[in-house]
Parts: sequence; structure tokens; C-alpha cells
Amino acid sequence: ALPISCCWLGVFDTAYLRHTKMMNLVRLGQPLFARRAGLMAAGHTQAQRYYADAPQGLKLFFSSPQENIATGDTVQMVTIPSSEGYSGICENHVPMISELVPGVVTVQAEGGKSEEKFFISSGFAVIDQNSVLSISAVEAVPVDQLDKVAAQQGLDSAEKSLSNAKNDLRKAEAQVQVDVHSAMIAAIDGSA
Repeated sequence: ALPISCCWLGVFDTAYLRHTKMMNLVRLGQPLFARRAGLMAAGHTQAQRYYADAPQGLKLFFSSPQENIATGDTVQMVTIPSSEGYSGICENHVPMISELVPGVVTVQAEGGKSEEKFFISSGFAVIDQNSVLSISAVEAVPVDQLDKVAAQQGLDSAEKSLSNAKNDLRKAEAQVQVDVHSAMIAAIDGSA
């Protein structure tokens, strides 16, 4: 279906349709077709990275409002719980921005010698083209400091609040609590 903005008295705006088709070609990674369609300026080439330009290790900046967990530390790999599922981030990862969901952030030290696990409630992660990963979490706690009994009590309370919620706002708030406490219990049990 076409948006209303591209129709006027039942006549399709052909310029809009042509523009949309060309932009889809660019998004699909077909620069040859885009160049033929006149979308890329003459002489413009796509960015390329060569081996000599490659960064030396993944730099990690990881913080919450309460503390800075890592400030430019070089690590081998970081696993993050994103809205698309768990993602492993290594050196030379493609740049991206990701919404974080309740779960475990795992940080592998350089050489894979040690591993640290942190439970986060939510946040954002940004990886740039220079292999710099920035994680901003609302809350971040080492997994070994979580209390399973308290997490289970929180889950029971949140489920009760969810079943007693009278409006959509209260239901949404209770659902967030259920999600966080469920993820916390999974982190403690090691299934996250």
C-alpha cells in the first residue's frame, strides 16, 4: 500500500515511486545500479578498510550511572543481550547501535584468560568503525553479587502486580519488572 502523501486525487506521484525504488536499490547494497540511476556522485566510492588500518583490539567503555566498569580497556570479546538476541562483539565488528534488554553482559579479557559477567537491566551499546564499544546500562551488577532469593521474591511481587494491574500503564510497568526479575534469575542459574 502506498502512503497517502504520494497520492493526489488518485494519481500516483511517479517521482516519489521512482525515488523509493532507487533508495531500495542503495539499501540492498547494489551500488552499480545506484550509480547508473544517478544516486552516487561521480568518483564517489564506498568506504573500505585495509589490513594495515585495522584497530589493535576491541576498546571497551562500559558504564552505569553508579560507576564506570571499563574505561578504554582492551578486551577480546563482549557478549551483549540486545533486542535481537545475544550478540558477540569482537575487534573489527561492523558499526551498529543496539538497544539492550535485561540479561548478562560477558566481557572476555585479552587472550581469553578471564571472563567477567554483569547483569544489566537495560541500556544501549554502540560499536564504531574503530573497534570502540560503548555500553551505557541503566543498572549493572556483577552476576556473582545477585541474590536469588531476593530476585525470586521480586518476581513473585511483580507477577502479583501484573495480575492486579487495572490499566495499561500499570500492566506495562509490572511486565518490565517481571522481565527484569526473570532475566536476573536466569543469570544466577547460568542459563543466560
